[in-house]
Amino acid sequence: MAELKDTSFRLVYVGAGKDTKEKFAKKFHDCGIAKSQLDIRSLPNRKKEWTNLFCEVDLAVMPSGEKQFGMEALLALSAGFPVLVHGDSGFGKKLIIQSAKNI
Repeated sequence: MAELKDTSFRLVYVGAGKDTKEKFAKKFHDCGIAKSQLDIRSLPNRKKEWTNLFCEVDLAVMPSGEKQFGMEALLALSAGFPVLVHGDSGFGKKLIIQSAKNI
């Protein structure tokens, strides 16, 4: 997003705890993301919160390889979103295995 040099884009980062929001804000700012383009939130707890979130975004990105299986990515896929997934995540590995079976 920083490489696009287009300030009309907005990044919604979901998954930060209350005590880590400033840390993530600094990391994004250090990468060239303007504060006006950044919205950092905690994970939604209820289905309605997920629905509201999906009404705001156009793409789900799951860059982390830390989670075993990304339930969030599954929710995004089931909502019809394109999902960019890290290949080392549990979700990414499952997609690769499933794709190989379908070939």
